[in-house]
Amino acid sequence: MVGLREIIRKPLGLNKLREMLPSTSKAMLYSSITNDKRSREAIFKGVKSIVVLYETKINGSRQGHWVVLIPRAHSIEYFSSLGRSPNDEMNALHQDKTAFDRILGKNFTYNRAKLQLQSYSVDDCGYWALARAILVEFKLRDFQKLFRGRTIRSSDEMMGLMTLLLANR
Repeated sequence: MVGLREIIRKPLGLNKLREMLPSTSKAMLYSSITNDKRSREAIFKGVKSIVVLYETKINGSRQGHWVVLIPRAHSIEYFSSLGRSPNDEMNALHQDKTAFDRILGKNFTYNRAKLQLQSYSVDDCGYWALARAILVEFKLRDFQKLFRGRTIRSSDEMMGLMTLLLANR
């Protein structure tokens, strides 16, 4: 059995995340999207969300960040737990933004609420991405309200949040 401390400290790898995602989501590396020349419609066909991992080296150490792309009726939602725009994150991680420019287009929304307390780390953001993929039916503002500035005041509230994630999986 995996304990809470182990979950918090251990990076969430691509294969483990794939196991945990709902069947209506898929996970991939940003480099796969960069090499995928299909249309936006083809990339999102049959899925409600795509969880994407950026990987890079900054100052000699491996850095990464998970984000979620969600096709909506008239736009694409870009969810990052750090509350930054796609351009800001692409610049911070020294990534070519051409693929996201193509997929997001000009009509996209993004999470502006900083929900994750840490900086770029594959530890926390993977779990935030998983939660967003599970609660994909929630509007962005409703998802933010669930977690923004929240202090869990009781074990009942903690169980309620955990059950919400399980019930929507």
